[in-house]
Amino acid sequence: MFPAESSETSRLPWIVALLRCAPSRAVTEPTSVPPVEAIVDEVLAVARAVPVVLPGLESPKVGMAGAMKIATQMAGALSSTAQDINRGKPTEIDSLNGYISRQGAELGVPTPINHALFTLVKLLEGR
Repeated sequence: MFPAESSETSRLPWIVALLRCAPSRAVTEPTSVPPVEAIVDEVLAVARAVPVVLPGLESPKVGMAGAMKIATQMAGALSSTAQDINRGKPTEIDSLNGYISRQGAELGVPTPINHALFTLVKLLEGR
C-alpha cells in the first residue's frame, strides 16, 4: 500500500531539491520534463504491480498533467524536501522516491529514476 505521503505534491520534491528552484521550473524546463515523465511512469508501474489504484492518475498523461498543475500552483515556493536540505535536516525522501524504489525492487518493477533521485537526495542530506 502506498504511504499517506503519496499525494500529488509528493511527486516533485526530488527535482526541486536538486535544482533548488520553484516546482514550476521543474516541469517547464525542457531538460527536466523527461525525468518528471519517467518518475510518473515508474510510480504508475509500481502502483499497477501492487495493485493499487491512484485516483485521478489513471495514465501517464493524466499523471503528468497532475504534476504540472501542482507545480504551477506551487510557483515560487520550495518543496519541504528542498527546505529540509537547506536547513540541514533529514528529508522525507525515504517515504517518497525511496518507497517507490523499494516497492519496485520487491515487485520486480524497474525504478531507476526513482532510485537515482532517492540516492542523490540522500547524498545531499549527508553533506
